[in-house]
Amino acid sequence: MRKRPVVLLAFLITAIFIGIAAHAQEDPMVGTWKLNPSESRFSPGPAPEDVVLTIEPAGGNALKITTETTEPDGTKNVSVFVTALDDKDTAVRGDKNADSASMKRTDANSTEQTKKKGGKVTSKVKHLLSRDKKKMTVQTTGTDANGKQTNNVEVYDKQQ
Repeated sequence: MRKRPVVLLAFLITAIFIGIAAHAQEDPMVGTWKLNPSESRFSPGPAPEDVVLTIEPAGGNALKITTETTEPDGTKNVSVFVTALDDKDTAVRGDKNADSASMKRTDANSTEQTKKKGGKVTSKVKHLLSRDKKKMTVQTTGTDANGKQTNNVEVYDKQQ
């Protein structure tokens, strides 16, 4: 008779862990995204040679966002940002235009991000998923590291 409560408890614990893992996999932004240069616009240019955006679950509702950029001159840059999607500033590593950023989810398919350098806002970024979840449009407005106004529309194709 005592086996029944133990089996039930084991079943409940397993169901909870499966539910947590399934929830993390349900986020449509999670995955690897590659820049589609023919559908993207960079103002002012030049456009980067390549950009790969990797979005991973980071516990709870948090996301780890890694951006690997190959600049037009061939130099590579990697920035990393972990956010709880709570609109609170978090450290950013490897981004010449930001040392902190905050991010919030505006609905199931979009987020808004504010990047800062030395406490000053440098850019606003909106991420929007297509209905089929295979494309993500990233709109960035602000200033670059040289103080020039930017207005970029980057289109990414989901790789996995």
